[in-house]
Amino acid sequence: MMEEALATLNGPQREVVLDFDHTLLVLAGAGSGKTRTVTTKIAYALNVIGLKPWQILAVTFTNKAANEMRSRIEAMLGPGCGAEDVMIRTFHSFGAWLLRVNADKMGLPSSFTIYDDSDSQNLVSSLEKMDASTARKVARSISLFKDRGVTPFDDEVLSCNAAPNFRSLYRRYEERLEAAGCVDFADLVVKSLRLLKEHPDVKEHMHRRFRLVLVDEYQDSNASQFEFLKELVGPDSQLVVVGDDDQSIYRFRGAEVKNMLQFEQAYDNVRTIRLEENYRSTKNIIAASGALIAHNRGRHEKTLFTNNEAGSLPKVINCFNAEDEAMQVVSRISDRLGRSDCAVLYRTNAQSQAFENVLTQRGIKYQVVGGLRFFEREEVKDMLSLFALLLNPYNEVAFRRVVNKPARGVGAATVEKVLSHGGDTFASMEAVLQEGGLSSKAKAGLTSFLTICRKAVEDLASGTVLSAFATKLVVDTGFKAYYEKDDDRARAESKIQNLNTLVSSLDSYGSGTEGLSTFLESVTLDTSVMPGADGRISPDKDVVKLITMHNTKGLEFDSVFVTGLEDDLIPGRRNSDDDEEVEEERRILYVAMTRARKELFLSWSAVRLLWGEKMYQKPTRYFRDIPEGLLDGRPAIPRGFSGSSASSYTSRYAYEPRYSRKPVGEDPVIFHEPPVKKVERKENTNTFRAGDRVNSPDYGPGTIAEVDMRKADRVIIRVAFDNGRKSVFNARFCNLEKI
Repeated sequence: MMEEALATLNGPQREVVLDFDHTLLVLAGAGSGKTRTVTTKIAYALNVIGLKPWQILAVTFTNKAANEMRSRIEAMLGPGCGAEDVMIRTFHSFGAWLLRVNADKMGLPSSFTIYDDSDSQNLVSSLEKMDASTARKVARSISLFKDRGVTPFDDEVLSCNAAPNFRSLYRRYEERLEAAGCVDFADLVVKSLRLLKEHPDVKEHMHRRFRLVLVDEYQDSNASQFEFLKELVGPDSQLVVVGDDDQSIYRFRGAEVKNMLQFEQAYDNVRTIRLEENYRSTKNIIAASGALIAHNRGRHEKTLFTNNEAGSLPKVINCFNAEDEAMQVVSRISDRLGRSDCAVLYRTNAQSQAFENVLTQRGIKYQVVGGLRFFEREEVKDMLSLFALLLNPYNEVAFRRVVNKPARGVGAATVEKVLSHGGDTFASMEAVLQEGGLSSKAKAGLTSFLTICRKAVEDLASGTVLSAFATKLVVDTGFKAYYEKDDDRARAESKIQNLNTLVSSLDSYGSGTEGLSTFLESVTLDTSVMPGADGRISPDKDVVKLITMHNTKGLEFDSVFVTGLEDDLIPGRRNSDDDEEVEEERRILYVAMTRARKELFLSWSAVRLLWGEKMYQKPTRYFRDIPEGLLDGRPAIPRGFSGSSASSYTSRYAYEPRYSRKPVGEDPVIFHEPPVKKVERKENTNTFRAGDRVNSPDYGPGTIAEVDMRKADRVIIRVAFDNGRKSVFNARFCNLEKI
């Protein structure tokens, strides 16, 4: 059984599996079979070494990866092998498990609620009056400081410019979080680290229990996770970390590439094993991407190779503007539909619009990967907040969201009156009702909401099957009727269907309070457990995938089009003078290029509309890192880009000689600005202001970041959507609805 599995591995992969004498740093290059290597090691530990399933901890970065790992182990060893009892979790999921088991030691209720990013932002907003953009910056800064182990009392927070009184906001945020009996995402690791440091008995128990600890995607770990791992792994346990510093692309989330670079100094008895054989891409794709990443100084030396075919050279596509880029890319995709799995990659979400337009015009199906996630949709988030409140009536953020939704006449003044009592919001509502002084409408609304909540808590306590419980709750709260009333029938049907999907997904979680708590933790920690969650990749080769470079980690496609390769996009304007950021952006491009199995296309545009302004662009500096012999063509001013346009362009950007020559092997196509298709536009009569909440049928909810009225003929509004997308609209003709 194990002999067959080992026979499929190359030499370095087998060394990882068979070595149980060292702390292992496994440098796993792109497409080098690291998941197969890690799962084989777990299977070997169970089947040959004799470890018990509960003695093994494998840390992944998504629940999807955890499920895949477990399935592979079972496929190797067969049913009943114990794979279901191996603890395979994300860092945050493991932290949640450890904190629930030891909640009393950390002063937490065992049913504590986990705040997601939007909950944290809402809590910040409730501290004092501020616009949504500031609240988002403050919440994000708090999370990043926690990831680095920085508390509100450390002087380092004084350097934060998210808000003038950031230290005070951070301190009050922590106080309110504790009072509500809740934790945020960062707390799952930070508080678990504190638990191990302050309670030696818990730490010793973990050391005795876990004899093998494996960490996948280690290059994406942050400072707190690094310290947590140091405390968690005992002297008699083997630690195996697997990752690729060349694919560390989440610095903006707090990831520290130095965790890999300094690993050999942080641990004793370290053996470094390199997995350098790539099983995914052609020789030419490997050569070009390898030449690119070799220019980074902060990396472990490694050289990828492959025994795959040579394939074609990565092709450079020179474009006039974003519309021309979209047309050229889609034309090439049209020739490959049904035969090749095609993906269009871009640095920012806003770049997808041009591709969506052309794909729609040509009747080609496409999928925007990583759009608004299922559990972030308004109607789903409403129900999740209600569930959270029923499990923990101290949850202020959940209470604020659902107490007057649908509208019950419970205004802001009544809400603040309830919350001024502090503590249990159910008890506070009762106290406010007894005190009197409410309008008849507010009294009726508060009474109705409290009655619904009390009855729902009773139903949970009696062990009601969760799907039946949720079905009744959707009706009793008025959510079903509220969303059915939407004048847009398609939108109404979509929202009701999402509620049905949410209810159906509760089937596998059984009944009662414990089942609902498990469900809520699952969907908060990882959206992949949700049926119909966005982000799942369509297997249909007729469906073109549109995806940001950041969201491509772990994915691969036959034909990849990496677009928008211009300075000011990659590296971004703010990153162009920071050596660490320039190296990070080079890694982002490297990850994008190594997603390609058979064909790779690299495009850039000489003109691009950025933030409502026409900008003359120049090719990304990263083209210079790739020798000419490794690319089919070089960046050059597109033919047909002549006259005043070319004059304006060259006066702004003097091309280097290597960029000025005619691209090698360029298709005989005359580049020109595409004709503008006339579309009947319905004027939007809304008046928009910075800070307004709006909804887009394409991108979901968001906040207006800026209203630019400098243009005499139009008002430009910039919207930051909750899913991370940033877009620019003409206020007169946008399809945005104020919410």
